Amino acid sequence: MVFILFSNFKKEEKYYGEDKQELVQFLSKFNLSYEEDIEYTIIYKQENTIIATASISGPVIKCTAVNPNYQNRGLLNKLITDLIKYQYDLGNHHLFVFTKPIYIDKFKKQGFKEIETIKDKISMLEFGIENISDYKTYLLKKLAKKTINKDKITALVLNCNPYTKGHQYLLQKAAAESDFVVIFVVKEDKSLFPTEVRYQLLKKAAADFNNVEVLSGGNYIISSATFPSYFTQQKELAAVHAELDLTIFAKQIAPIAGINRRYVGEEPYCKVTKLYNKKMKKILSKSGIKVKEIKRKKIKGKPISASDVRKLIKNNKLKEAEQYLPSVTIDFLYTDQGKEIIEKIKNENVSRH
Repeated sequence: MVFILFSNFKKEEKYYGEDKQELVQFLSKFNLSYEEDIEYTIIYKQENTIIATASISGPVIKCTAVNPNYQNRGLLNKLITDLIKYQYDLGNHHLFVFTKPIYIDKFKKQGFKEIETIKDKISMLEFGIENISDYKTYLLKKLAKKTINKDKITALVLNCNPYTKGHQYLLQKAAAESDFVVIFVVKEDKSLFPTEVRYQLLKKAAADFNNVEVLSGGNYIISSATFPSYFTQQKELAAVHAELDLTIFAKQIAPIAGINRRYVGEEPYCKVTKLYNKKMKKILSKSGIKVKEIKRKKIKGKPISASDVRKLIKNNKLKEAEQYLPSVTIDFLYTDQGKEIIEKIKNENVSRH
């Protein structure tokens, strides 16, 4: 983790490692939590005291705060400018920012465009050559003709790390009870099964149905931009992130295809996903979107879990894991790429997602 300090406006670079308590305490004064996925932080200090800061995780700017006594000195503009340059040097040309609603105008002056705001809680903006309008255009091109005159249009948002018989059951249920189903595959490449692999497995699975379309969830559906705590598992941040993600879905994604239903699997294990499902029922219903929570398919009395499948693979129990997997996933695991992923699973920690 890298921290850049500006002390008396002289720039120096230091490596703090895990010693971040001073930053944590500064953020707490603004009701902000330090987020565990932070990769890079800029700090301004005056007489050894933090007066302003902003951080980066991937393409996302977050944990931005300026001491009120210094807010008219251009510190926030300097922070934003330096972080944009840092991101561009890394090749990131599509940036996002989480910030307090009071800072919206300052970010807009730097060229950011507002995506969504949860009143008095959090705002999300973006900057660069892409924006949410491009994603909406993508959805229109893929769905415009397919959802015309359909009454029951259902959305599934799936990560599938990997695709299991539990996911298969959820898909079968949605397809049987809907006129049309849109599967949004989580784009974020933070799973042991890469994004493209998960996408292709779902495309093959969907080929068995004539009313299912598989699309990328892009940067706007359960991504590091909209719902970072899904991946970091920081429960204290999950509620507001879930609200932001679901509000974007309800207001900006669902209307494109006329989505009026969302199916979701029951979550008996992960507290963050369980919270997300609870928020989903409350937020989507306000926009006329019915949420149907499906009880998980069980094998030998135990709910199917992708993380349990990965644990079995990690422990050299592939044959035992196969009872939870449809043929499309089993066949893939015996390919060269599948074997590489198996070795990766064996050598890395198995997370919930």
